[in-house]
Amino acid sequence: MSFNNTKPTTDSRSSFQIAQGNAPFCASVWVDHGKYCLVDAFLKYCRQNHVAMVEKALTDDEEFKTLDTPEKIKKITAMRLDLLKPYAHRWSEALAIMAYPSNIPMSVTHLAELADDVLFYAGDRSPDFNWYINRAGFAAIYTSTELFMTQDKSPDFFETARFLDSRVAQAAQLKDGKKELDTMLEFGAKSFLGLLGTRGIRV
Repeated sequence: MSFNNTKPTTDSRSSFQIAQGNAPFCASVWVDHGKYCLVDAFLKYCRQNHVAMVEKALTDDEEFKTLDTPEKIKKITAMRLDLLKPYAHRWSEALAIMAYPSNIPMSVTHLAELADDVLFYAGDRSPDFNWYINRAGFAAIYTSTELFMTQDKSPDFFETARFLDSRVAQAAQLKDGKKELDTMLEFGAKSFLGLLGTRGIRV
């Protein structure tokens, strides 16, 4: 799949229609917003499949049920990244599209939904300010790992898995929520700005 093509392949068009659930609407704006629609639809498709995978693991995988919260977060995040593997070395194109100012609301919505899904299924039920800290922290972990994956040339993205392990372990070890949030957000922001620079986008 190429996110810079103006016309999707047959397979990506099928995913697009399934995920969007409103193919006629997107078809009507394809000329002007095709790239936006493709990325938006693909992320919706990923969410549907990801949630199904996690719910199956929670039902069928006895070992998964016994994991503590950080390990569940790591496993659930890895499941989501697995869905990107076939497109990882073109995914920077999608990230660049999501970074356009007009597309940022869509990007933030998808990331917030992913954070909600992962932390909910990992058992996080924080009723206070920690709810925001945890989700912002996860967003930084995920975006930095996703960026790392776009450059990873190791077999089956082995180095990406190691990177995710280290980020989750670091977060679990930090006691101060604000320090954790600041550290991870700073890393994620710098990485993301660096990627935009390589795509010729000024911020």
